[in-house]
Formats: sequence, C-alpha cells, structure tokens
Amino acid sequence: MLFGGLPHRYNSPTYPCARAAAGPADQLEAHRVLAQSEPSAGGFIAVQGRRLTLQRERVHLKGFFYTPKNYSPSDMWEYWDANLIAQDLQRLHTAMGINVIWVRVPYEISGVAPAGYATEELVLRMRELLQIADSLNMRVIFTLFDGYRDFPPPGKQSETDNLTYLRQLLPNFANDDRVIGWDMYYRPETQRVWRIDQPRAISWLVRMANNAKALAPNHLITVSLNNARAAWQPDFDKLRIIDFVDFIMLRVNDKQREEIEDLIGRLPEEPRKPIVLYDFEWGSGPPCRTLRYTEEQQAFMHYSMLTLLEENKVAGALISAIHDGDAGRPPPGMALTTTWVCIGWMAAPSR
Repeated sequence: MLFGGLPHRYNSPTYPCARAAAGPADQLEAHRVLAQSEPSAGGFIAVQGRRLTLQRERVHLKGFFYTPKNYSPSDMWEYWDANLIAQDLQRLHTAMGINVIWVRVPYEISGVAPAGYATEELVLRMRELLQIADSLNMRVIFTLFDGYRDFPPPGKQSETDNLTYLRQLLPNFANDDRVIGWDMYYRPETQRVWRIDQPRAISWLVRMANNAKALAPNHLITVSLNNARAAWQPDFDKLRIIDFVDFIMLRVNDKQREEIEDLIGRLPEEPRKPIVLYDFEWGSGPPCRTLRYTEEQQAFMHYSMLTLLEENKVAGALISAIHDGDAGRPPPGMALTTTWVCIGWMAAPSR
C-alpha cells in the first residue's frame, strides 16, 4: 500500500518562502502561514509486529535519502531553495513512484542553526519540506544529530544540551502525520566513541530515543545501523537499542539478495520489529565500468530489493544515492574508496 487516495490538506503547487521575487514582508507572511498550518488528516504510520501500517493496512516504504544533486545535507538546509527541491522531488516521484524521503538534519547548520539549537528558521524549512513532500503524497523520516560526535554519558552538560535540542524541535511536529518518524543517528558504529566505548554510545542512543518518543509519541523512532547485531547489544544497564526503537534500519550496501535474506534470517526472533533496508544500491559511472558496477547490475539490485518488499520479508527499502555523482577524487581527508569512486562525492555547490 502506498499513501495515495488519503485526505491531505497540503497540496499547494507553490512554495512562497523560496520565491526570489518576494519581498521581506511577503516572505515573513509565507513563513507565518506555514508555521500556523494544521497537520494533515491521513493518519500516522504505526507498527504491528514486523509490519508498518496505515489505518490498519500494511505499508511498504519505498524511497531514498534525499539531498539535491551535489549538495551535502548541511548545504541543503543552509542554501535553502524550496522551488529546486519541489522540482527535484516531482521528477523523482514521477520516475520512481516513491512514497517516502529520508532527510538528515545536521546538529549544526551554518547561518541557520548553531550547534544544539532548533531555530525557527530550521523549523520553518523542515515544515516547508513536509509541505512539498505531502503535495506529492510522500512522507518524511528525519535523521537527527547528524554530524554530532560526543555521545555524552548521563548527567553531563552536553547531554542536557542534547535533550534541550529535542525539546525545542520535536514538539513542533508531534501532531504532524507527514512525519513518519525520527532516526536518532546515522550509522553510529562508524563513530570513534562507539569503537572505544560502545556501551556509552548505546546508552546515549537509548536515552535520546526514549526522550524523543516521549516528545512525539505518535511518531516512530529508529536508528539507522551499520551492523544489524548492534541493535541487540547492551549498554551499562543492559538496555538495548532494539527495546527503544519502533523499527530497525539496516545498511546492506553491496550485499546480494541471498546475503540479505541470510542476514535477516539470523536476527533474533524477539522482539519482532519491522525491518527497513537502506544503502542497497551499487555505484555506477565512468570509473566503474566493471562487471560488478554497471547500471544493469544496479537495476538488478533495485529489483531484488523490491521483490523482498513484495514478499513482505521487509517493511521498506531506501536508496542512499539517487544521482550519479560527478567523477573525481573525494574531498581532502576522505578515503578514496570504491564507493566514492563509483558514486561520486558531494562537492559544495558553487554560489
């Protein structure tokens, strides 16, 4: 089931906050209208066993991690262009028939939101993105704390700052069903804190997830994990991520369908949570003209993941690269990996 046919109120074809010709007064009024808008009436996505449901019918999430081409997540929010985003999503929605976009919200955005502050400007841009997505019958998963590195233990001032950030941000959307849920962190296992003090990192994720659920009880909570087993690993108090999330996001980059089915089959049976796969695409492009990295192979991988959806073995599939990036070396300090060579890299757009 997709989201078509359900009553939503946000169907305006224009996005006044981004009109170049609008004056300051017009822009302020447009912001005010968006800020006062009521949530749509389609209903919240819920969980039933290993299913995601909408109005008690099974839902399959089919979508992608979104930024405009050659924009990093921070660039998108800093150099906000709603008309560009609307045109981009319209094209992608028409071509792919997707029903969800996954968007990372940096903990610090230059010129928009200092570290740990959910400013009015950020909230307005998030609402505008929701309006654009809803006009195309799509919903949104937001990743929080993007770029944050600390993972403080309980009682530290930085933990207080993290919780204040959640209290500033999430109540603005708590009654908005255009939001599917909140991803507490993108691939936490890649961070140094996880490698040197894993229980501390898990403890922080559990605390943030628990507080986010209290602030937005109608939304689903998740963590986009690099390693499936991480969800079942305990912190100091024997608390586990799996006990505080509503569904699991698992990275399956470069895995064949058989490997993915084996991975899912080896997960513990309890607790039963919906599984959403991400990063399942393989790169393609001029530097990658090998048997493994071709557009034909990429299309085959997409088809394989969609059949897993159709067979109800997973609840969703999210692509992480929707554009072939510009060929070339990655930015300074970034490892020259196969992924970067094949998919390209996010160069800051020229202004």
